[in-house]
Amino acid sequence: MAIFNTVYGGEWSWKPWSNTVAYYNINDNDTSSYIYDLSWNNYTQTWHWTAWYDTDATYWRVATFNWSSYTQASSIVNFWSEFTFIALFKTTSTSNQAVVVECAAPSIYPIWLALNNYWAYSLWSAWQGNSNSNVNYWTSWQATTNSWTMLVWTRDSNWTGRIYKNWTLLTSWTVTSPNYSSWEALQIGRWRNGDACYLNWVFKLFIWENRCWNDADIQKIAKQYGL
Repeated sequence: MAIFNTVYGGEWSWKPWSNTVAYYNINDNDTSSYIYDLSWNNYTQTWHWTAWYDTDATYWRVATFNWSSYTQASSIVNFWSEFTFIALFKTTSTSNQAVVVECAAPSIYPIWLALNNYWAYSLWSAWQGNSNSNVNYWTSWQATTNSWTMLVWTRDSNWTGRIYKNWTLLTSWTVTSPNYSSWEALQIGRWRNGDACYLNWVFKLFIWENRCWNDADIQKIAKQYGL
């Protein structure tokens, strides 16, 4: 199960542990060169083009991505059979958006992204020889500008995928094997490799764990962030 510890306001907060694959939580240690991986797995993100940080009234220091900026880790991150992805962000435009991606080709993404003002979650690509297998889920939930949102995507040992907005389950479905090795390293805020980056959004948090969180864990972390 996910690990939580007591923090401000008497609430409960997640902290990295042995099952944490990558963890970014924007704070004063992040620089104009790097967003640091706090999981100790060294998937630190390097800024490309201009780094930009702001102070948010709710979440303090945040990273702002504006049209061309993105960050990229120094290496790929491979999937486990179970996983949980959590991202906390807000969009400031309904133009093409991307939260966190890994690319295997110009049109293949294992992690969620957005197209125009409707969110599309691209699950993964299993590359085998000269063929690939994609599993995608598209939802009609409309992105809300200037509003903080936590997206959670899980996959359990029974091959069930689930997507949550804040701590509310949007959908669940049966998925295929997530075994995956990327060609392009883990990135924050890039539309896709080789394309222009039409981005206007603010980023606070990303967690990747090789375990499937349950509903109670997801509700805890969403409530910790006031959602």
